[in-house]
Amino acid sequence: MTALGRELALLQPIIRGARQVAPVAILWPIRSFAALPDADFTADSPLRDDLVRLIRLCLDRQVGLHLLDEADLGRARPAGGEIRIGDARCSHTLIPSCLVLRRDTVSRLREASGAGVTVLRAGRGPRWQQGDRALEPLDPAWCPAAEANQAVSMLPRLVDLGADGEDIRCTAWERDGRSTVLLMNLRRREVRIDAGGTPVTLLPGKIEKLVRGKDRSRSGLENRTIRS
Repeated sequence: MTALGRELALLQPIIRGARQVAPVAILWPIRSFAALPDADFTADSPLRDDLVRLIRLCLDRQVGLHLLDEADLGRARPAGGEIRIGDARCSHTLIPSCLVLRRDTVSRLREASGAGVTVLRAGRGPRWQQGDRALEPLDPAWCPAAEANQAVSMLPRLVDLGADGEDIRCTAWERDGRSTVLLMNLRRREVRIDAGGTPVTLLPGKIEKLVRGKDRSRSGLENRTIRS
């Protein structure tokens, strides 16, 4: 715990007061999960497995993402090709496999799509929308659909590691016009990668800090400059 505390202390100057750069929002299908029988959560759950697989594919491609609740989406407003919620700025929204969405969720997604936000379905489309008094049939054909691998390949990456990004996790943080990328290798062996033209060796379980532009922070993590 002491060693972990020291490592976390190195991250605080990077994360505190910064905006997380995560341009992809995955809609959280909690309404669909709530509609399932309890047994579907104690045995194989195709709906849950589809969501976990989609998130894993995004993380293995170094896609910066948020899980977006329907209630939060209802408070968002599209502007400049993005949906904006607090400090979050999302240019892409993925609808995972789901059964039902709120009617106003569908309306807000269609509004975002018309405002330049990329909205994609990755999995089974919802069959129902919940209105004020009852469920109503829903035709999801208005939203382009793709298989999960194809949909994820269309998303922006925080850093391009080519095809060898499996089990390499990435987050990006922006403050005062500077962007800091944090990489962690979850594999049991070291990995040598090319991060935007910069050769980097990632040790197992260690965090590597990459910066875009001039970095004045003093986090204690090694700095490597990468191209924007």
